[in-house]
Amino acid sequence: MRATARVWPTSGSDDHPEQAHPLVAPPRSTGVCISGGSTRSFAAAIGILRGLTVSGLLRHVGYLSAVSGGAWAAVPYTYCRDDAADDAQILGEHEEPEDLVLSRLEHVEPLSLASAATANFAAWLWDGQRDPHVLPEHVWVHAVGRMFLTPFGLFDPELPVGFTLNERVLSNIRSRNPALAGRHFHTVRSASYRPYLLVHSTLSWPRSETDVLRATRVGFEYSPLAAGTLPLRELSAEFDSTMRVGGFVESFAFGGRAVSPCDTSRGEMAVELPSRAFSLADALGASSAFRAPGRDAGTYPSATCWPVGAGGVPIASTQAFTDGGDLDNYGLLALLRRGVGRIVVCINSVWPLSLDYDPSSWPPDIDEVHRTAQPVDSSLAPLFGADSRKFSANRVFPEADFSVVIRGLQSAKRDGRTVMMVSNHTVQTNQSWGIQGGWTVRICWVYNEYVEAWVGRLREPLQGLVRRGHSVQPTGGGPVHRFPHYLTREQNPGELIRLTALQVNLLAHLSSWNVVQNRDTLADCLGAGEVGDPGAP
Repeated sequence: MRATARVWPTSGSDDHPEQAHPLVAPPRSTGVCISGGSTRSFAAAIGILRGLTVSGLLRHVGYLSAVSGGAWAAVPYTYCRDDAADDAQILGEHEEPEDLVLSRLEHVEPLSLASAATANFAAWLWDGQRDPHVLPEHVWVHAVGRMFLTPFGLFDPELPVGFTLNERVLSNIRSRNPALAGRHFHTVRSASYRPYLLVHSTLSWPRSETDVLRATRVGFEYSPLAAGTLPLRELSAEFDSTMRVGGFVESFAFGGRAVSPCDTSRGEMAVELPSRAFSLADALGASSAFRAPGRDAGTYPSATCWPVGAGGVPIASTQAFTDGGDLDNYGLLALLRRGVGRIVVCINSVWPLSLDYDPSSWPPDIDEVHRTAQPVDSSLAPLFGADSRKFSANRVFPEADFSVVIRGLQSAKRDGRTVMMVSNHTVQTNQSWGIQGGWTVRICWVYNEYVEAWVGRLREPLQGLVRRGHSVQPTGGGPVHRFPHYLTREQNPGELIRLTALQVNLLAHLSSWNVVQNRDTLADCLGAGEVGDPGAP
């Protein structure tokens, strides 16, 4: 089916879809980043969103930028249907630590996001592998959709559904494309405010690369309005092979093929829609498709894409998409590219912050290959210019700022407080990410850590369980072993990414308390005391 799709032949920071769409008011220049980290980050994200909601800070957040496990929570939270439960049921109730009771923590409500993390993901993977109707590149998407979206009415494997921002935008899409009048689309929940959602993945090219770990990688993003990347660039590989990527196309048309040049006066293109609608599960699956040595490239999520504004009818090709954490595990760089000036970065790391680590020893000794131990999350130092095989193009801040951030976080941990600190950074130009430098961003760094001020207020026997789980390494920590740094995989032996209700609830409660307890600090970072609430998108 042919359709007319709105496109953004992106050439600058003002050309992002949500900032240039004629029917949409640009989001406020504030954001919350929720890192990747499998169901550990999923559980923390629930608490972060809960805390932002009950503290009244959520409406001061313009963007919600999420990667991988963080996106597993952010997508159903953003799109949960208006006829579904209210936000308290979706996210759970905020409780002070002394009010937590073990028997309640061992249970999750079926309407809550927390219930998804307790499902059997391995079973959904196996189900997709056995189903002859599920293509190899859809197996991961199928499992992610069944686990994190189906419980909230957002994924049906028999009928993939497109998505967009709201009914006004959807009406405009249908007015341009009457043949879509009967198609259902998911729209952002309007019963309560939602920040503008960005979900991040990595385009890995060429798709036929035997070892996808060696492929050329480009940051890619999905939002309610569009899918794409910035800036427009030409990629090169062996045998003089080249590919051009860049620009954004409306989400409902992503995965199709362009059949006309871009009409720059109208910002539109004629496209051949994909045979299978690009769905929320596709975006979520791409964001979390971890790369692994020896994995068949044909099993990664894939989609047809083409450069917008490259001149003439652009050439389309089918490419593989992998975990957003392959390039930016925080979702921070996309916000800096947009010039967002106030950001909360939630680092839901598997690595405890070492108090013995001296950040002045530069460059930091970050082992990205063997990962047997890390003094700090390995995605952080490359933002300040540390050498990194995985994040080699991520420098956006001065090197000297790294010590300031680490020492601030270490100080909070020594004091038993939420491991959080606020700092200002002069943004440096980064051509790989299309970031213009020379301006100042204010960031509140929030590190997933054990917080004695919270643990000390828990009642027995819960307090004893948490202390045992945190202190006993590497095994034998009981039902909340490694709390709050649950393993990315196999936290519970044989369960792949599955967590227990107790594990999910405890981490979500800690993360919610961290936000509520530090409301004033976060409000200052977000400028919440300076302007009124923004209108809903």
